Amino acid sequence: MAVHALQAADPGRAPLSCTGLPARRERRGGRHGHRRDLGRCPRRHRAAHPRVHARGHRRSGQGLHRGLRRGGRRPAHGRTRRRGRDDRHAPPAQGRVRVTEIAVPTGQVGAAAAAVEARGAAMTFNAGRPNEVIALAPIDLTVAPGELVSLIGPSGCGKSTLLRLIANLLEPTDGSLLINGKPASQARLDGDYGMAFQQAGLFDWRTVSRNIELPLEIKGWDRTRRRARALEMLELVRLCDFADHHPWELSGGMQQRVAIARALSFEPKLLLMDEPFGALDEMTREHMQTELGRIRAATGAAVIFVTHSIPEAVFLSDRVAVMSARPGRIEAVIDVALGERTELTRGDPLFFKHVTEVREALRAGHGVGGGMEDR
Repeated sequence: MAVHALQAADPGRAPLSCTGLPARRERRGGRHGHRRDLGRCPRRHRAAHPRVHARGHRRSGQGLHRGLRRGGRRPAHGRTRRRGRDDRHAPPAQGRVRVTEIAVPTGQVGAAAAAVEARGAAMTFNAGRPNEVIALAPIDLTVAPGELVSLIGPSGCGKSTLLRLIANLLEPTDGSLLINGKPASQARLDGDYGMAFQQAGLFDWRTVSRNIELPLEIKGWDRTRRRARALEMLELVRLCDFADHHPWELSGGMQQRVAIARALSFEPKLLLMDEPFGALDEMTREHMQTELGRIRAATGAAVIFVTHSIPEAVFLSDRVAVMSARPGRIEAVIDVALGERTELTRGDPLFFKHVTEVREALRAGHGVGGGMEDR
């Protein structure tokens, strides 16, 4: 009553709220921007309003200012920050931010990191159980940027297991792995490598072009950029005329070229290949080996190539890592100095010399009769 008496005595006075204090005449309410005259709003309506409360009807935890909570911190959202204030660089409060430490290898500053660096990497399945299997003994291996290294050995020696460790599909039980100077898990998240397998793994309902675009879709590339990149890769593998065909319309060798194009579409620095030509006939296989050499020279990617074929390993590689029977370990690393590879390379006496070196290293590692190929 006193409030209304004061207002009636002085019509020019600013409107008073139910508490007797000057009221803000208009205020935005709700998310649609409509205005409410809060100075003339009855107390019961003010208390019921979802965003405005009288002092006696304050919600639990609310301070005198909207958005202010215990601890003296305003929430990051809303309109509670004062204009002109920039606290983006203020240190976070203790106990409110989880910090994740990422190990950064030393010794890489100013020098290109190795594409792959394995130090004592080992793998044991079912460790400590009666059915324990030591798949890989501790392995040391370094692959330089742009280098092609083949892994060859008898069946069951751990070639594919080592490839899966590098791809972070398995965690080593001992030792460490760095991919381009980063932990394997981070390299996987960063898309530092692509993979190609014995089976092309293409989706029949997608065209050749859209199969190549698939990793780019997952990475969020826009449609125009995806199509342009797919066209580049089709030119690289010489399949431009088959962009709108489906995989079931292609030969086995053509499907493998599409798989390689897909693996290289996002420009990885490392390509992991697990017997990609194993299911092809001999003539197609040799053609694909030549094509891989050309593609590798064009992209500059490092390659780790798993194979059972001694001539294939020698023809493709800068170095051949010979593995022993289980538990797998690298018995020898043979440098292959053949220069540029062409169809004539297969008849070079130096080629046969390296094939003999690899075969003898396999025999020394007890790999005879273990599924090796002389083709």
